[in-house]
Amino acid sequence: MSHPAAGHGRWSTRKAGRHETAERGHERHEEAFRVLEGELSLEVDDRTLTLGAYAVVPRGAVHRPYNAGPVQVRFLFITSPALDGFFAEMAELNAATGGCPPAQALRDLGARWDCVFTALPGGGATTRMVNEDR
Repeated sequence: MSHPAAGHGRWSTRKAGRHETAERGHERHEEAFRVLEGELSLEVDDRTLTLGAYAVVPRGAVHRPYNAGPVQVRFLFITSPALDGFFAEMAELNAATGGCPPAQALRDLGARWDCVFTALPGGGATTRMVNEDR
C-alpha cells in the first residue's frame, strides 16, 4: 500500500469510442497521464495525447480523460498524493451499481477523497463511470 503522502501510479485502459465520465477536480491532488498505446483525450486544455505524450493536471483544474478514438488506449496514471482509497471505493461503488452510480453517491465519495465531481445530474439520476478494463 502507498504511503498517504506519496504518489500512486497504475496503468489503465479506456475502450474505443467516446465514453463519458464525470468531470472532476481536486483541491489537494495533482494527476499525471502518460500514453502507452493509442490516443487519450483529456479535457483540461482540450488536448489529445498520443503515444508517449505526457500531461499533468494541476490542483484545482476541472478535467475528464476519455477515448474518442477507434482503438483502445492504454496509459499510466499517477496521483500525488496517493488516492488509493478513492479508487478502491469507486470500484466497489461501480460493482454495486453496474457502473452507473447515483450522483449523490459520487458526491459523497468525492467529499471523502478530495474529488469534486462537476455537472452531475440532479435528483436520483445516475452517471456512467465505468469505461475501462484492467
